[in-house]
Amino acid sequence: MAKNNEERFATMFMDLVKSCTDARKDLKSVLNEVMVALHRFLGFRQIAIALRDNSTNLYRYGYFMGFTQTAIAEYKKIEYCYEDLFDIKNYPRIKISDSVHIFPSEFTAYKPGEEGTFNHPSKLGKPRNELEDLLEDDYFNVFMYDHDKRCIGWLEISGTPDGKLPTRESVRWLELIASMLGKTLGNRIP
Repeated sequence: MAKNNEERFATMFMDLVKSCTDARKDLKSVLNEVMVALHRFLGFRQIAIALRDNSTNLYRYGYFMGFTQTAIAEYKKIEYCYEDLFDIKNYPRIKISDSVHIFPSEFTAYKPGEEGTFNHPSKLGKPRNELEDLLEDDYFNVFMYDHDKRCIGWLEISGTPDGKLPTRESVRWLELIASMLGKTLGNRIP
């Protein structure tokens, strides 16, 4: 019997929980599975994952899917302190929930020099034709919090198959996945 979308998503989520709680799997393998699931089941084309380095308390990108090698190299140069993450002056955003923030193109939510983190920098700043269009420089951060409510990192999501903003259902799945990741991976981050 064919599965409907809800069953497929539930199965995907259960598989991710199993993977995240399997002590035999290393962090890189688990996060690669997460990115593949986000791509396969929710259709996101670009996914970057940043985690807190517990020795410095700085956040760095370390896991990528769908980005050019040039963009990845630029991402790897960036590090943020906690205050940077929630600085709405330098990184203006729309807060959808405590864990999901959208950084629309119109807000230019990146610092000078960070343009190279986009796959197609020449498309930055293009006008939005329709309200629901997803532009090159639109992105979502989905923050992951551990049991102590400390931010351990985030999923940075962009690009959808239809070029439109993700559905409300997709955003809810992102919240659920990020919540699970924060709770299960918090103690596995070096």
